[in-house]
Amino acid sequence: MISQLALSISVLFGTFIIALSIVLAFKISSVRKINSKYKEIPAGGIRVSPPAEGSDTQSPTQPSILQSIQPTHRGSGSSFSLETSSVTPTLLQPLAASPTPTSEDPTLLSPSASSSGLNIDLYNKHSPILRHRGSVAIGEETVGKLHYHLKYDFRSCDLIVNLHDVELFLREPNQVCELFIRIAMFPNNDGRVRQTPAKKKSSHPEFDDVFKFPLTFDELSDQTLVFTLINCDRFSRHEPIGEVEILMDEIDCTREVEIWSDMRQGRPGAGSTGELLFSLSYLPTAERLNLVIMKSRNLAAPDPSGDGPAAYVKASLSFNGKKLKKKKTSVKRSDANPVWNEALVFNVPHEELNQCSLQLNVVDSRIITQNDIMGSCEVGSDVSSDTGRDHWKAMLASHRKPQAMWHKLQS
Repeated sequence: MISQLALSISVLFGTFIIALSIVLAFKISSVRKINSKYKEIPAGGIRVSPPAEGSDTQSPTQPSILQSIQPTHRGSGSSFSLETSSVTPTLLQPLAASPTPTSEDPTLLSPSASSSGLNIDLYNKHSPILRHRGSVAIGEETVGKLHYHLKYDFRSCDLIVNLHDVELFLREPNQVCELFIRIAMFPNNDGRVRQTPAKKKSSHPEFDDVFKFPLTFDELSDQTLVFTLINCDRFSRHEPIGEVEILMDEIDCTREVEIWSDMRQGRPGAGSTGELLFSLSYLPTAERLNLVIMKSRNLAAPDPSGDGPAAYVKASLSFNGKKLKKKKTSVKRSDANPVWNEALVFNVPHEELNQCSLQLNVVDSRIITQNDIMGSCEVGSDVSSDTGRDHWKAMLASHRKPQAMWHKLQS
């Protein structure tokens, strides 16, 4: 019984295997027939039907006509429909090379042109920068640098000077009150005063002012352009701090040029040993002459050690050349720029004021000799100094109001 059941199962299993093999063979045959009708395109994985038998074929010399395949998404699934449309073939031409410039071409590229065919010089708007020593000798100390632009305008026949700024290297910046720059052209000087507005205390004043000098281009090479940096306060005359001289035959101004020039240090005049600042006022009712000794600067120390002097001021009142009274200030030690702010009072009748004069001596108290006077100056109606006469006249013209001025000390 068991053997018969096993035999029956084996027959059924064999029959099933045979039937399954027949079905698989039929499926494989159907798939091969379908595949033979399509040609696979490797790039897109999409099969395109080949031309039917007997249809016109394209000449091998003509480009094949492409069919544009536009996938259309349907619903949220991943199925796509293919839509075909004939497209006129387009042949790609090689890229056209840039024409090589010739000598007849007005836009001939300069040697500095880049590989892209652009003339860099036409787009370079930056003017050349020059470093100029000015009139500074080798080894000489400078007080700073002057920054400016120069250009000659052939249309208006003007030399255009554009002042920008100054960088100062002063050891004592507190001595700077107000700064301005005066510009002059020699020998073709038209007499006009060209100067910038004054700038308050600063070691880097900025000006940004433009000046013009009318002259022909032929005259330009024979000229010398002079910049003078000037320091002043309300009590003093102008004090040159630095100077720059430019020989115009050394500069090419046919195009705008940017220049940084060294400024040489200002030097005191011959025989000068410093300066003294004081004020004068006269009270007619009290018949009193007030002399206020304010401060001094750049005093020369006669001591070889180089230490600052122990200075004081001695004032002498004279009438018709005869000394009447003497007074002096306190001593300021080890200071080349002493500050006193001390008042010395003299009683002078009003009718004698025009015949009076004052002599002021700056004395070094360390030296007990006849040569202890470091420098002196005079004020009065008949003194030799222009500053002394101007100061005395200013006092007479405005009674009761103090008049202050700087005076050069003469050795």
